Order: sequence, then structure tokens, then C-alpha cells
Amino acid sequence: MTGGEVGSTPIWFAHEKVRESQSQMMWDGIEVLSQGGFLLAAAPTGIGKTAAALASALEVARSMPSPPRILFLTGTQSQHRIVVETVRAINRGLPDGILDLKLVDLIGREGMCHTVDRVTGRCDCEEDIEPEARVERRADLKEAMFRVPMHVDEMIRRGRNMRICSWAAAREAAKECDILVCDYNHVFIENVREASLPVMGIDLAETIIIVDEAHNLPDRVRNGLQRIATMKVFRDAKAELEEHLGTEEKKIGSRSAEDLSAGDELREIRFALGALTRLNESMPKWFESRLKELASLGDDDMRISTAEFIEMVNSIVLESIEIEDRGDSRCLTRLISQLLRVRVETDDSIDDED
Repeated sequence: MTGGEVGSTPIWFAHEKVRESQSQMMWDGIEVLSQGGFLLAAAPTGIGKTAAALASALEVARSMPSPPRILFLTGTQSQHRIVVETVRAINRGLPDGILDLKLVDLIGREGMCHTVDRVTGRCDCEEDIEPEARVERRADLKEAMFRVPMHVDEMIRRGRNMRICSWAAAREAAKECDILVCDYNHVFIENVREASLPVMGIDLAETIIIVDEAHNLPDRVRNGLQRIATMKVFRDAKAELEEHLGTEEKKIGSRSAEDLSAGDELREIRFALGALTRLNESMPKWFESRLKELASLGDDDMRISTAEFIEMVNSIVLESIEIEDRGDSRCLTRLISQLLRVRVETDDSIDDED
């Protein structure tokens, strides 16, 4: 260990004086992390858990030949700021010869980009910026992040002044950072995790994870796993499929006339587009009837089972196809399968994680 024996203060502790409770938490954390375990710490607000957690994680990480990255997961903007200020304090107190810690503070894309097109996945942060200038400006913003740990609000301001996407720059910088501050979703929600961590070069097996306010985690994960059906969902799906159809028609048009699979591919896409067109026509009526029913009951909400909703969607899909195919029980499965294959043109430099 770089910090010495139990009872001493690791060089990674942010403050000059350490409280007894902080010291105990630090060395408990160091002990279990050194053995590949985990620590569940419960303590009152204000005792300095953030500084203690970071000190123990850094002490263990920096004792390894290849230090793992530290992911600090939190659900509040105020805690993001506390972590950034704590890491700044750590850097100020490091002895000569010890490199400053590099931190990236990241929130959801819609919180960092001015406007995001939910269909194409493009933002307007770098509109009309040449690729070479974009690369250079993102590198400049990354350098500023690593010079002094930067709260996400400051990063957004700088990015807009530079006419660069702070979200994309932060994700690129995360490949080289020591500490990433981000939301619970980046680890605990599968689709967010798969869309974000690999792009940032993060392997969870090679990280130390700090979960702030972990008692809030069950509710946050539950909310993150909810799937909400609104008319916007159906409209966006139809728009994406129309763009996908156009792309595939161009690709298939250049194939050999003997490629019989080409016709089948287009047929399935057109089937799915017909089903979505029908859903966009019929779903508003269904939503309206449910709202009227809810109003007549005088309640704030009503329960609709998943089975009932799926059956309703399936019946609408069946109305969209040729009469001889209506006995095909796989119609909804065909629609889902085709939607999973949809690819639309997006900004190649970024991936959507929301």
C-alpha cells in the first residue's frame, strides 16, 4: 500500500485532518477491496463518506501494476459537484512526483447537448464544424478537463463556447480518465451499460465501483427498467423504419439480380412498415378510449395488463396484412424481429445511450 500502516492517512485523502469515523471507513474499504470484496457503509450525512470512499478506492487502485478505473455512481447533481471538489482537493495535496488524478464528469446526453434528434441520434452542438476542427476542439476540451477536474456544468459552458459537443468529448476523455463520475444507469441498466461503457473503453471487471446513496438504487433501477408506450414511440419507430427502408432499397438495388434473399428482406421491412402505419392510425383511438374510461371511473390511474396490451397491439398488426396471412401467429414476432434489425444513419463519432 502507498499510504502505510493502518491508522495513518493515505495520500489520497482530501483533507488535512481525518475524523475517526472516516479513518475506520477508509481502512475497512482498503482491507476488503484488497481482497476483491466489497464494503457496505452506513453513516450519517456530513461525516465525509465521499472523501473516505475515494481515498480507500484510490489507495487500492494505485497499489496495482495496472490501476483499475474508479466509477463513482450517483443519482444527484449536487453529489457530482462534491466528488469533483473532493478530487480537486486530493490533487492539491499530492506530493511532488505523483501525477494529478484525471476526472470526467458525465450526465445524460439530453442534459449536455442543446438539442438531440431522437430519430437520427444527432445533436446540433457541432453543426457546420469541419471534421478536422471537431477533432482538434474535442482534444482541447479534454485537455482542459484533465488540467483541473471540471464539473459537468462548466464543461457544457466551455463546450458551447467552443462550439463542440461536450457529451461526445467527455465520452472520449473517459477512455483516459482515472475517475468517471456518472449516473447509476451506466452500470445497472443493461441497454445504457452496453451502449456507453464499451465506447468509453471501460470493462467492469477492471474497475472499482463506488455507489453513492445506494439505498436509492432499487427505485432507480426499477424506474430505469420501465418501458413507456406513448404515441411518440410509435411515430419515432415508423420514421426510423422509413429511413431504414430507403437505405436498404439502395443497398439491395446494387446487388445481383440472382440474389433472391433481397426481395424477402424488403418484403419483411414493408410488412413491418405497414404494421406501424396501422398502429399509428389506431393507437390514438385506443389511448382516447382508455382516457375516457379512466375519467368515468374518477380514478387517477388504471391497470392494463401486459397480456391485454400485447393482444391489442397484435390485433391491430393483423389488420395491416393480407387476409390470407392473418392466421399467422408470428405476425407480432415478425414486427419485433424487424424493428430489432433497424439501422439508421447517425453521427459516426457518437452512440446513443439514452
